[in-house]
Amino acid sequence: MSAVSVIHAPGDEPFVRKLVAALSREGKTAQPISGDALTGDLGLGESLSIVVWSQAAVGLAAIRRKASEALARGALVPVVFGGAAPPREFEDLPPVDLTGWTGDAHDPRWRFVVDEINLSAQRNLLEDGSVWAQPDADAWVDAAPPTPEPAPADNWAPFSETPASETPAEEQPVEAAAAAAALEGQIPPEAPARPPRRAGFQPR
Repeated sequence: MSAVSVIHAPGDEPFVRKLVAALSREGKTAQPISGDALTGDLGLGESLSIVVWSQAAVGLAAIRRKASEALARGALVPVVFGGAAPPREFEDLPPVDLTGWTGDAHDPRWRFVVDEINLSAQRNLLEDGSVWAQPDADAWVDAAPPTPEPAPADNWAPFSETPASETPAEEQPVEAAAAAAALEGQIPPEAPARPPRRAGFQPR
């Protein structure tokens, strides 16, 4: 069960008892902190705090001080009842008006308070990093370094002139390839074609 501190003024106990009972039904442990206890050095730790602004609480410097500490660490949920207004330094954090609340767990105003409590608890977990997975140091030691890929060979030479003797066979003219094959005895060379005879010409 998560702990919630309830900061309130003396004389607001009837309202605070309803608040504590409702928090218990939500699975949260409530610690009422009255103005009398706040006269000493009472440390609230890192628990989330609900401040109950009432006509009496607004005028107590000890309550404003503890509320400021909770606000500084992002763990303050303010509520108000009895037509009170929060102190000027807390105007940027409007309280939930629970005037006339009977302790009903389905009251939309109370559901909003519960949502604010849960969001604040999740935010604190993210800030202290306890929800992030820690890296395995052994995995970094045992892991082999990645093998670099070989660089591609730079065999492309633009605008280069290759000697005829070094030209690949598939790029040589057909006649030159046939002559080379004939010299190696692969195929017989073809006899050169005779020029056409002229009319009236008789061989000797």
